[in-house]
Amino acid sequence: RLRLKARGSHPPRGWILSGRSPGPDEAVNASFDPAWFHAFPTSLAHDASAFAPTASAPFLGLGLLLPAVARDQNGTPRSAPVDLGPFELP
Repeated sequence: RLRLKARGSHPPRGWILSGRSPGPDEAVNASFDPAWFHAFPTSLAHDASAFAPTASAPFLGLGLLLPAVARDQNGTPRSAPVDLGPFELP
C-alpha cells in the first residue's frame, strides 16, 4: 500500500511517498534540482513541456527501450538507453 503524505503546508515541497522501497535494480537519487528540467513548474497552470529534461538531469539514459513506446511525447524517436519520463533529450 502506497501513501503520499505532505510535510509542512506548501506542497509539492515536503511531500513523501511511503509504503514502497526501491528495488536493487532501481536508481535512487535523494536530491532534487529544478535545473534538471526545462522550466520546472511552480503552479498547476503550465505546459507539459516544462518537464522536458536538461543536459544536467541525472535520469538521462537510465531507461529501457520499450517497443510500445518508441517515441516520446513530442514524437522524438527513442533509442536505447532511453531517458526516464515522457521526454527524450535530443
